[in-house]
Parts: sequence; structure tokens; C-alpha cells
Amino acid sequence: TFDDNKAEEIRRANVGGTENAISLARRFDRLDRFYYMSTAYVCGKRTDIIDEDNIENSEGFKNVYENTKWQCEGIVRTSGLPFTIIRPSILIGDSRNGDSMGEARMMYGYLLALCQSARHAIEGASSFPEYWHRAKTQRWANVNARLYGSGEVTKNMVTVDDAVRVCMAIRASGGLAEGQTFNVVNSRNLPIAYIVDSMQRALRLAGYSYDASLPPTGLVTDNRVERAAYRRTRPFFPYARYTEPNWVCNHRPISDIPRVTMTEELCDFLMRRFVEDTIVSKPR
Repeated sequence: TFDDNKAEEIRRANVGGTENAISLARRFDRLDRFYYMSTAYVCGKRTDIIDEDNIENSEGFKNVYENTKWQCEGIVRTSGLPFTIIRPSILIGDSRNGDSMGEARMMYGYLLALCQSARHAIEGASSFPEYWHRAKTQRWANVNARLYGSGEVTKNMVTVDDAVRVCMAIRASGGLAEGQTFNVVNSRNLPIAYIVDSMQRALRLAGYSYDASLPPTGLVTDNRVERAAYRRTRPFFPYARYTEPNWVCNHRPISDIPRVTMTEELCDFLMRRFVEDTIVSKPR
């Protein structure tokens, strides 16, 4: 979760969990490697070039989650264990079948919050299957609602199967990966406005638009959808506020790690499956 109101819970899960895992790993005399799944966002608010070395963060963090993951990297590096750190960006779906695996956090959590809020645009639609039926047989719904942030902010998404392929290649490299850190990011960022529009098209919805003038707190509006979207997406505001840095993916000293990518077509496919499997088929 990105909710800073749950800061202590996040610290216990990330920092405490990592310390416990290291404590357990130390009991194994023949430990081959301690693999730590970090996040590309340990770079915090930095927007410059982010390499695969240890990150000295001088710009601060967007949320407690990033801060704790950065702390965890330090704990792993100083543990004395043979380690490899893997830093994926935003994990989303499976490129082969679009399966979101029931995920309702991170980017999917943000999109789910927008979908839940949009239900107010259809009079009397108490569930998404009902909403879907009305939208398909009657009309597209226009929510006519502003969203916090800038639609020009870009996001870097990596499908789960791409991330798994990279992780398996790192594992297969043997000792070459020891003590190394790997950014697992794609070569292309997508504007968040495109991602949300893709979700809207899949849901036969229109009218969400970003407004950079909206305040981070205390929005006053008579628009029901706008109020709901503002409240539900608050923990995800950093998604629409901070654009991505330029990650370096040298993957040194391993040369044959597969590259990952994200296209508009793949994004549209993932959004259609997300809407069909997670939204339409389950009452919310």
C-alpha cells in the first residue's frame, strides 16, 4: 500500500519482514544467494538518470513504501550474505493472456478506484455487472469528472511474465549476479492519461480528465463521481504527480538478460482483461 496513514504497518511488513528473512537465511550454512525483490522506485523523487548501483537518495521519497524499500536494500547490502537485488517498476498483468491474477493494489488499485467511482455516473447501477449491461445496451457513460494530477506524467509498467523471465535469467547466471543490482524496467513509458483512457474505453466510459490545479487536500465539488474518485484515489496521488526518471538497464555483468517493453496495444489488451475479469464479473 502507498497509504502513509499506515506507515507503521508498512515499516513492519517491509523492514521487519526483510530483517526476519535475513535472520532465517543466516541459519543455512550452504546458502547460495539471498535474492531481494526491491522496487525501481527506491529512487524516490529523483528524475535524473538512475543506474543499477546503490542509490544515494537526496531528493526524498514520494511515500513511506519507497522509503522502506530503500532502507531494506541497505539492510540486505550490509547483511554479510551473498545477495542479488532486483528492482522492477510497476508490475501489471500477464502479456500472454492479460490475467491480472485478482490484483487490486498498486496500478490496478488506482484503476479499480476510478472504476468504482464511475459507477455513480449510471443512475441505479448498483453493481458492475449491471453497469456493464446498461453501458453495452444503452450508451456510453460520461462521468465528466476531473482527476488529481497531470495526464502528461508517465508510468513505467512491466508485465509479470516479462519480470519472471528476467529473474530466471539472473538466477541462471550463477555467480555473475552476486552483489549486483538489476533494474527491471521497460524501454518506454506511457502517459498516465493514456492508461486511464485505455481503461475507460474497455469500460465503455468517458469523461475522466486530469486537472493539475486540483489541490492535494480539501477538494470542494458538487460532482459525485469527482468526489468519489478524489477520495478513493488519494493513496495513489503520486502516480499522477511524479513522472518517471530515466532508469539505466545495463544488467552488468550479464549480457543475455531479456529486454522488456510496453506498447499501447499491450496496454489496451491488459486493460480489457482487467475490466472483464476484475470489474465486470464481480460485483463491487
